[in-house]
Amino acid sequence: MKMWVGQEREGNLKGTKTLFIGDPSITINDINDAAKHHTFSQIYFGAGVCSKINYGLVTRVEALFPKHIITLEIDYKEFDKVREEFINSRVNFILTISDKGFSRINHMFKDRIQIKVQSLDNMFGGRFLAISKITKFDIVDLSELRKKTYKGDKVLK
Repeated sequence: MKMWVGQEREGNLKGTKTLFIGDPSITINDINDAAKHHTFSQIYFGAGVCSKINYGLVTRVEALFPKHIITLEIDYKEFDKVREEFINSRVNFILTISDKGFSRINHMFKDRIQIKVQSLDNMFGGRFLAISKITKFDIVDLSELRKKTYKGDKVLK
């Protein structure tokens, strides 16, 4: 699966009709072709952190699809490598933290678990610390998730 359309099922844009790009080999021609045959308002690169981001393609999509929402999902460890032009653009980011130990959360009292995100050095000119209870997160129903896609998504390539 390299490219598919469906509704966003996670986060702030839940319910948004989306073109998911899951492979860096997808071209602007592929996206233009999808736009001719499908309606979507978000173009989402790296869904499920399933591929590297083709930043050259993101630049072209930004220019050719000015009314579309552009989202990049990346592993949090890669965020420091994102070019400054994207940090200062209209691109949305989802930083994904995956760990096999998270499966234990289902078996614990969720109201006693907090997630903390921090960077206390001054590498990028600032420090950041945020913390919240896991119960404040949007817990996603995974019953319809099939590998990279959810039930109802349409694979295009």
